[in-house]
Amino acid sequence: MMKPLITVAIPEEISSSFRSRVHFTGIGIMNSLLSLSGLSSKPSIVYNIGTCVSKRSHDSVVVEFSNFISSVKSFPHTPISFSDNFNDFNVMKSSDFLETHFEFVTSPEHMSSPYGDMEAYAQASFCKLHSIPFRCFKVVSDCAQSTSQSHWETQLEITRPILDDLIKKIIST
Repeated sequence: MMKPLITVAIPEEISSSFRSRVHFTGIGIMNSLLSLSGLSSKPSIVYNIGTCVSKRSHDSVVVEFSNFISSVKSFPHTPISFSDNFNDFNVMKSSDFLETHFEFVTSPEHMSSPYGDMEAYAQASFCKLHSIPFRCFKVVSDCAQSTSQSHWETQLEITRPILDDLIKKIIST
């Protein structure tokens, strides 16, 4: 029987009590793609949860994305979209693209979309290729600026309980 798969980039993004319930992909587009490629069975759905950067600061807001694009030179730039006809979680839905980057975004000028991360495009590509439903929830953790990496590290204390709550909701569905 196929089971849902919850993916998170790194253990530090969630509390230790939930770490046995998720699949860690590692940071970045290549780690994420390789991690999913190594699965022993096809999941019924993939839920990607984690943090993202924004061109404008909306710290700690949960956003569900259904449109994805990559700015990574070694990946295709073909937009990928999934159904967004879900109303089971009380989160903000964005029609904007979640843009996957190779590294932390340090300036809004490096972004063509209002939001960015480092893994979602790879997972969306994998799911589209294998006809697996995909849902992506991100907590805005930092604003695109020169201090975004250090700001992200400090924000983990705030975003961790929010991501834990998302995992609880997903598990209970």
